Amino acid sequence: MISYRAALQMRAAEYASRGWPVAAMRNDGGDAADHPFANWVPVFSDPSTDPRVVTSWWRSETYGIGLVTGEQFAFLDVPAGRVAQTHAVSGRHVPVIAGVKDRWLFMVGVHDALNNRREALCKADVRVHCEGVIVLAPPTRTTAGSLYWHLHPGESAWVPADSAAVIDALLDESASDGSS
Repeated sequence: MISYRAALQMRAAEYASRGWPVAAMRNDGGDAADHPFANWVPVFSDPSTDPRVVTSWWRSETYGIGLVTGEQFAFLDVPAGRVAQTHAVSGRHVPVIAGVKDRWLFMVGVHDALNNRREALCKADVRVHCEGVIVLAPPTRTTAGSLYWHLHPGESAWVPADSAAVIDALLDESASDGSS
């Protein structure tokens, strides 16, 4: 059986090999009540996309894995109860991180819709994480539980979902259920 640190090391190297900026993260005082990522901070000043560098970080220490949003992807932080319907409505294979209390994280491509529709997303209880925000990634363990991919990025050919299509699905869904 593979150790937890080795699993983190392998997954972090896999993310870096895809060109995704990875940060080694440590919990700096427990999980905040409002969001389980709030007290996690980067261990090193710069993230890396070099699998060798990333692998070295986990050689003797156990850190959480952070994915740095920006040029390649962003995350939409969505109430867990809306995930299945959003998948059905968007008709897309959307990589989703689960295990974050009652919220799940949709990995989407960077698009103007992320900023242009931020107010509508906020009203629909959707939080946008982009532009250098670090999001914890599987298989990191928080006090709320272990993170896992509900839909692994490999099932979408390692391509984040079309953010405009996912946003449309989320906003259409919230309008139809009266939450906007």
